[in-house]
Amino acid sequence: MSILIKGCAVLAEGQPDGYLPHQNILIEGNRISRISPESISREGVDRTIDGRDRLAIPGLINAHTHSLENLSKATKERVPLELWLLDLFLLEGFSARAIYLSAMLGAMEMLKTGTTATLDHLALGHDLSPEALDATMQAYADSGIRAGVAPLIQDDDQVMRAAIAARPGLAELLDDDQEPMAAADYIELLDWFFRKWHRAEGVRLRCFAGPGGFQWCSDELLQGSLEVARRYGGGLHMHLLETKLQALVCFDQHGKSATRVMKELGVLGPEVSLAHCVWLDDADVDILAETDSRVVHNPASNLRIGSGFAPIIDMLEKGVKVALGADGSASSDNQIMFDAMKLAALIHNVRSTDHRRWPSTRDVLRMA
Repeated sequence: MSILIKGCAVLAEGQPDGYLPHQNILIEGNRISRISPESISREGVDRTIDGRDRLAIPGLINAHTHSLENLSKATKERVPLELWLLDLFLLEGFSARAIYLSAMLGAMEMLKTGTTATLDHLALGHDLSPEALDATMQAYADSGIRAGVAPLIQDDDQVMRAAIAARPGLAELLDDDQEPMAAADYIELLDWFFRKWHRAEGVRLRCFAGPGGFQWCSDELLQGSLEVARRYGGGLHMHLLETKLQALVCFDQHGKSATRVMKELGVLGPEVSLAHCVWLDDADVDILAETDSRVVHNPASNLRIGSGFAPIIDMLEKGVKVALGADGSASSDNQIMFDAMKLAALIHNVRSTDHRRWPSTRDVLRMA
């Protein structure tokens, strides 16, 4: 199948107007084979599209989502993250077929709305297994989307421990009769996952380590999973300081910010992407800039569950590389990156009285 798009504008960084006018784009199979202002012959082309008055942009990247939430849209409102998670973590017992379909649903929604790549922080709870990972990766292989998958795990819930210490009566209410997967077992599973799926489908599929978040994971898990990822040329993706409670618990437990501890543990760097990063202080932002760690901004979910405003203006000014995510559909309603872009372009205008600091449209396009 070949497609010719004639006479469109093409988004181009560095051009005076931000785009190249009067371009022709030839797509052959699943590859863009040519972009040129010169005429391209229609001979042998299966379909021609008039691109006049249209702008072609690169496919968008949804840099943080949870695919299993595609089955739980619009299920909860008016609760903060910690209460929201209590219900969400009850969503277990899904078959491999259901896990496949949930990933496929998200991929279809993204592809139909201009997103061609995603990073799935795959939250399966006790359902995490080779069969579940195979089902997810097969869905992304079949869909045609570019996908990274980071199997989410937590083995040391510091927030829950602090809650039970403060109110011992919570222990029975919050008790989970299944032990979390041990760090050593996760690291073994992660090694298998990388060996089987990393750079599969012509490098279209990638594997990531996926610790749930600093406040939910042991040092052994954080360091061991990043070691596996680095061994295979992959990355690590995790949540960082999404809520004020997480920030307070981490400081209470360690006497310093989670960001500072992660730097000391050696688990920051250019191969590490961190979702949310809402409750960072100036020193934390400096650490992320210094270590060249990546941040993924999720404005929809931060608003929906009242987590707060990430200091995106400060990050951009200090050179932190910021990507954009829809987050899971249970906390953002959909996987439409244009919605996330609009929110990212608007909500930070109330964070500074100096309008010259507000994120520009180009800033947001670079994130996406």
